[in-house]
Amino acid sequence: MNLCLAAGALGGFGALGSGVARLVALHARYVEAHLERDVRGNHLLENLVALLVAARYVDGSVDGGGRAALALLREELAEQIPADGMHFERAPMYHAVVMQRLGILTHVVEDARTLRIVQDTLRRMARRLAWLRCPDGGIPLLGDSARDFAPSVDTLLATCPVGPSSSCASAPCESPPPGVSSAPDAGLHALRDGLLWCLFDAGAVCPEYLPAHGQADTLSVEVWVGDACVVTDPGLHEYTGAERAWGRSSRAHSTITVDDRDSSEVYGSFRVGGRETLERVVVDDTSITATLRPWGGRARLTRRVSLPGGGVLRLDDTARAPPGSVVRARLHLHPDVAVVGGEATDVLRLRVAGRDVTVRASGPLALERGRCSHRLGEIRETRIVVLVLERDTAGVARGWSEIVPEIVTGAAA
Repeated sequence: MNLCLAAGALGGFGALGSGVARLVALHARYVEAHLERDVRGNHLLENLVALLVAARYVDGSVDGGGRAALALLREELAEQIPADGMHFERAPMYHAVVMQRLGILTHVVEDARTLRIVQDTLRRMARRLAWLRCPDGGIPLLGDSARDFAPSVDTLLATCPVGPSSSCASAPCESPPPGVSSAPDAGLHALRDGLLWCLFDAGAVCPEYLPAHGQADTLSVEVWVGDACVVTDPGLHEYTGAERAWGRSSRAHSTITVDDRDSSEVYGSFRVGGRETLERVVVDDTSITATLRPWGGRARLTRRVSLPGGGVLRLDDTARAPPGSVVRARLHLHPDVAVVGGEATDVLRLRVAGRDVTVRASGPLALERGRCSHRLGEIRETRIVVLVLERDTAGVARGWSEIVPEIVTGAAA
């Protein structure tokens, strides 16, 4: 695909040297015979885009001029991009990668039916990408995501063509409105009130047959105040080793754990065994409430994320867990957040980007050491706020926390 696009930019394969067109045809035939049907997902879409590019640039490089690839592309788009426009692997980084590949296809595909499907898919993906866009313009780090790997949000919205003379930038691509809005197929929910922006993950760990990018992150949140991230996802460091294991664990996410067990059985680099069961998700104008049963146990965890008013974000957590187990709720702070007071009390004071942010809770807040990787290969140290949920008289563990931003001015800064 890269050779074809380079040839298109330079005026032909001759500019790349002798034999390049034959090399492209050879590679295309190989890809055609070795489609990644075992992996599927974005890998298979990548195969199909490459075949269709080759079919357009080199006659005879793909049998039937790419007709089989066109048919399979239509099937995969229907499977991988549901109605809410979020790529079904639920990682914003891969969502952006797939958008870029489909943008290439709009310049290559001549079949009118397929072109309409690709353009419609891009419109839905663009709207969802704009909805996912963080206040600083980047992507959230949900799932296997890192920044500066895929094209930027602004680049994709400005350059992905969706019609004869239009772009995603001219489509109704908007950030989440105030209040609560949802991507129901993906199980993602956004909450906005004043300076606060929160993304709540109440979706399945991964597609049923595709565990590669799944993480034990269900019921986690990412929280921004203004254009500064306060509560972050761990991001993606690499696809092997100890950092991979950490980044997929529930402890690395801002969610609830019972005895620090993972909500789903993540192992290896790309495997998910036992999986959480989402029992119920309820959405109204000011809140989202989700209940899940972690794999391999008898616990039942419920988190309610709400906007009670006054620019406050509130998390109410409940766990019906075995007697003697310890239930913890964590908030994984962004590495730029400084803790300026209140450790081991129920009011923790934070500072980020010239603003004070208060975390209030139902009990004492402890701090753990953590780490995150917002870019591939990068590791930054963080602090993790930990609240132990106390048992009521019925043995149910309960706790709450609130995130309250305050603008710092003058001497207070």
